[in-house]
Amino acid sequence: MINKNVNTRDLPSGPNGSEGWLETYNQNFFFYLEKNPENIDIEDIAQGLSNICRFTGQVKEFYSVAQHSCIICDYAPEHIKLIGLLHDGAEAYISDIPRPVKGIIPQIKKLEVNIQMQIAEKFKLIFPYSGQIDILDSQLMLAEAEQLFRHRVSWTVEGLDPLDVVIDECWEPKRARKEFMTRFKELYDGQID
Repeated sequence: MINKNVNTRDLPSGPNGSEGWLETYNQNFFFYLEKNPENIDIEDIAQGLSNICRFTGQVKEFYSVAQHSCIICDYAPEHIKLIGLLHDGAEAYISDIPRPVKGIIPQIKKLEVNIQMQIAEKFKLIFPYSGQIDILDSQLMLAEAEQLFRHRVSWTVEGLDPLDVVIDECWEPKRARKEFMTRFKELYDGQID
């Protein structure tokens, strides 16, 4: 990570003079075009995901990506719980971009995969992630859609039923962050950098 006292004028620019970096909650600098797992900070991930609403906010009340990730973690088999918790970790750096947008702009999906690879390397996870996580993610998305949208949604995922989960409370960001970090500390057997 970069020295927190660095002058931002000394940081590199991206294409066309744009900044190619994000200053994070912990005053780290995440460089989008670099492949450097040292740019990854679990507290930045927890903070970002706890403050990002799923479905671009098109739900009845705020429901964070962090809460979504905690539910995936809770339902995942033991050996992939940490992957379940971190499966959307890239969104802490690029936000929760809807699946249709990723399909229209493939560079976004490529960037997301690049960041997920760095997260996997940082926390010693196997990448690409288990297909079981993809299935759980889609099943939870269906359950979330049934419970969190104002009206019945007009989309499905072929061959999948909603996850059997009741979302009886949408967590405030502070609780979502705490729940996320508690699970991470229980599951991660490495040193927190």
